[in-house]
Amino acid sequence: MSALLDSLPGGFGLRLDDLTLTPTLAVALLTSTAPDAPCPRCGTPSDRVHSHYHRIVADLPFSDRPVALRVLVRRFRCVDPACPQGIFCERLPGLLQPHARATDRLTDAHRAVGFALGGEAGARLAAHLDMPTSADTLLRRVKQAPDEPTPPPRYVGVDDWALRKGQQYGTILIDLERGRVIDILPGRDGEALKAWLKGHPQVEVITRDRWAAYAEAATAGAPQAQQVADRWHLLKNLREAVERLLQRREAAVHEALREPDLGAESAATADAQAATEGPLVTNSSTVSNDPGGGPSHRAGPGPNSDRGGATLIPAIPVAAPPGPSGPAAAAGGAVSARSGATRARAVVAPDRPGGRPVGQERAPLPAAGAVPGLEPGPTEGDPTGRLGLLHRQLDRSRRPERGGAPPGAGWPRLRGVV
Repeated sequence: MSALLDSLPGGFGLRLDDLTLTPTLAVALLTSTAPDAPCPRCGTPSDRVHSHYHRIVADLPFSDRPVALRVLVRRFRCVDPACPQGIFCERLPGLLQPHARATDRLTDAHRAVGFALGGEAGARLAAHLDMPTSADTLLRRVKQAPDEPTPPPRYVGVDDWALRKGQQYGTILIDLERGRVIDILPGRDGEALKAWLKGHPQVEVITRDRWAAYAEAATAGAPQAQQVADRWHLLKNLREAVERLLQRREAAVHEALREPDLGAESAATADAQAATEGPLVTNSSTVSNDPGGGPSHRAGPGPNSDRGGATLIPAIPVAAPPGPSGPAAAAGGAVSARSGATRARAVVAPDRPGGRPVGQERAPLPAAGAVPGLEPGPTEGDPTGRLGLLHRQLDRSRRPERGGAPPGAGWPRLRGVV
């Protein structure tokens, strides 16, 4: 009991009447012994006791237990007839604040924990130190802490902040030397800022954005201060200016950043080649398929020649494979009708659906007289007679007496353009 009395701050006129210890709590009964108490309204001391009542408050832990103080305090009557207070409660300054539920020293301990750890973490530590409280109480203790004395600000930062974005704004003032908020003013029209600056003539530098209302308020409220555009707003204004410039020059920027069109370059190269080497195939079509510059074949308009003109396709020279030449080549060039039909191919114009790419190597049609047993004979639409020779040879090879199908039974007819 004496240890508990020694732990209590002296000078309060308190007497320890009882102490109850439980495994989880220590409860001390204290009684005030002061002969009188001053009126909180007029300050007149009074010894006229009106009544008594108990105040239960928490204190610092004792013997590994939380402590609860049950203090018996008195009510007094004010002896000044002109005082409107009438009846007042006894005050215990330094130990308890009016309406407080914890002693001043326990409040200071909670505030220190709140400053160090915050709400939730501080509440866990306080429970471990036998000073249980909630996270909200710790944060409230931090908010109720008195401000530290600071010298008048010399360098002030001014900016707006949104209480409700798009509807309600305010002005915030920052002490740039200490990095702390000085004040929060209502509105951003500059009137509150001008009044604040007039009350603080020691301000030497004001950093602000380019808001016109702040510029006018700083000029009127602190004409002696130097106004500076802060770095963040300078970079923001520079970025916005560059964005506006690029938007005005959008077409030129896209043209400069566009990658070169390789397809257009290839088409230009093919056109130049066509102009120098002459036509190879047309959609109408002109076929020059004699490597030796022999007679050419012109067929009528093809099924897709609906554009009123021939579409020339540049000739792409193809190197002939090495082999015999002369009469031996003619004798050795005899092929069967089916293999000849397979090899008889042509280059197709790019606008014909299902056609082959331009420039692909094609086997030339057999020359007249190259197939044994066939004699050249021009027909209508086949001046050279080579297509007619192939058709007749294919029909002969498919006759029933030779084991083939009847003439015209599903065999595709060759055309000038396929």
